[in-house]
Amino acid sequence: MISNSDKSKYICNDILWFIRIFFGFNRALFFFILILLFFSSNIFCQCPDNNFFKAEINSIYTSQTKKPESQLGELLQLLKEMKVCHLAEDSSFMYLLQKIGGTYYKLSNYQAAIDYTKQSVLVAEKCNTNHSCNMLALVHDYYNLFYYYNVSGQMENKYAAIDSCIVYALKGNTGFDRVIPALTDKINYLFNKGEYSLCNKDAKLGVDIIQKYYHSKDSIEYIVLFVIKQAHCLYFSRDFSGAEKLIESKISQFKQTGNSNQLYAFYSLLASINNDKKNYTKALIYFQTAYQACLILKYKDGCAQNLQSIGLLYAKNFGYYDKGLKYCFSALKYADNASDSLYIFQQVGNIYTLKRMYDSAQYYFQKAFNRLKNGMNETTMLKNSFQFPGFNLLQNLSDLTTDKGNTYVKEYYDTKNKNFLKEALGIYKKDDIFLANIKTDQHLQFASNLVWRTTARSLYEHAIEACYADNNTDDAFYFFEKSRAVLLNDQINEQRWTADSDISKQAAVKQTIAELEQKLETVPTSSDDYLAIQKKLYTNNQQLIVLVDNIKNRNPLFYQNYLDTAFITITQLRK
Repeated sequence: MISNSDKSKYICNDILWFIRIFFGFNRALFFFILILLFFSSNIFCQCPDNNFFKAEINSIYTSQTKKPESQLGELLQLLKEMKVCHLAEDSSFMYLLQKIGGTYYKLSNYQAAIDYTKQSVLVAEKCNTNHSCNMLALVHDYYNLFYYYNVSGQMENKYAAIDSCIVYALKGNTGFDRVIPALTDKINYLFNKGEYSLCNKDAKLGVDIIQKYYHSKDSIEYIVLFVIKQAHCLYFSRDFSGAEKLIESKISQFKQTGNSNQLYAFYSLLASINNDKKNYTKALIYFQTAYQACLILKYKDGCAQNLQSIGLLYAKNFGYYDKGLKYCFSALKYADNASDSLYIFQQVGNIYTLKRMYDSAQYYFQKAFNRLKNGMNETTMLKNSFQFPGFNLLQNLSDLTTDKGNTYVKEYYDTKNKNFLKEALGIYKKDDIFLANIKTDQHLQFASNLVWRTTARSLYEHAIEACYADNNTDDAFYFFEKSRAVLLNDQINEQRWTADSDISKQAAVKQTIAELEQKLETVPTSSDDYLAIQKKLYTNNQQLIVLVDNIKNRNPLFYQNYLDTAFITITQLRK
């Protein structure tokens, strides 16, 4: 790797020093020592400094003419030379390991890329301990790991790498060009999983980081994305007032910065909020505005979502059933993904239920199930993994099942045929098991279980109504028990399988988080203290997540008892 001309530059001056020491010694002994020094100089005195190695690493890694295989061979040779020169603990060595990992990635050897990058992390952590390198090295390493884990399908490790990337960036106030894309990925993951509380906090952190540190061409686009996620988190957590205030405070700001084309999501959400507040005329105007904005942008998913919302609004709230169906069928032309088309077919089924055309309703409910898997229904869906791609899809699937049961109940009231009630109760029980399994597989935080509680409430209310109509006391008792303080039971079961020391640790971290959140409300967002508190808040939230995961891993019976659906029967209660 080192040319002869370069070698001549590194002949040690130590020889002159030894000449002075040994001057006057026995001439033969002197020449013997001189020969030893000459050979040792070939081993040790030829070692270049860090700048030489960094230049070599860059030259090899960025070469446009060398193939990745050749680059890897040369980098591995450099690795051997650096070990010989005892440079295995410095920043250059860390940098070399990082680039070897990147080269293995080019060759699609993802595990080797991960292994060498993890070695780079270890060296970077030691360097940080003795202050020989900064936090940026760790930010880069963890960002690379996030990327390598993603392409190799290691999702759990991927999000752990993102968390580490963010933590080191916040500690060092550096590397935010890597953090923002990684944080965006994490926020989308949390939102799709239904972790609205954590997603809202991370989206807020993203906005604060951009305003303080990240001033790039795409910074406004990221702010829009994060604010939209914040607003959606508030909306799906049923905080309509908070979502509305946030959106209205940002609309004029984004218009002034020339980003009005991004406002379709704000208009759509304002429409949904007004719909829930029963301001139907205002909701219709907002949905139509959002649809027109999506049409201009050629954003097909947005067109589909807003058209079906308009259709459902016309049918359900204005009584224009055929007009509603027309809008829903128009929405299908824009629906490119399973989630959108499932939801549209579900709403078509609901409109046919309003028209008392129950066979047609059930036909479209089945078409909705088919969008996930042909022939799927409330029974076969229980045989599938509950790690579907996205919380909204899971929630839609649960709502679809409940709507199917509700249609049978309505058909009973029209026909007085109790077989329809039995069909409905069987469907509700399947949906109950589905919800329990989702909560187990998704490993949701307590705040996100509040959202599931809202979803389950609709199921239990309709199930109890069906039991009352059928005079079915056993099933009524079952659904009453399931709906009674579910979240309180979740917490009691959690504490039952948690050691006192673990409960104390959780309580201490939760108290710290609560104090930091209160303090954050009193500090101006533009101050340095504000982001310093955000850093502590993020670190403590990550500590709480790790603590909870460790508790669950140490207690194998935790999940078995966490969501036990086998309640005591009314006969057992009488005994």
